[in-house]
Amino acid sequence: MIRIVDHSLIFDDVLLLPDQSGILLKDIDLKTRLTQNLNLDIPLLSAAMDAVAQSCLGIDVSMTLIDRGKA
Repeated sequence: MIRIVDHSLIFDDVLLLPDQSGILLKDIDLKTRLTQNLNLDIPLLSAAMDAVAQSCLGIDVSMTLIDRGKA
């Protein structure tokens, strides 16, 4: 099923400024949901472009997921 995202941001849309935060480390969730049954515990996704991510990156990421029992 295709999901249409109403709002998205790219790198140039965001400016991070150093400052103190009231957010506790235990409250931070960096999980990335790839499919209904597959979540990554790290915020890592690569562009589906040969110039950005070659096949060796995809193989290495998938092997890491398999080694950690995530796939």
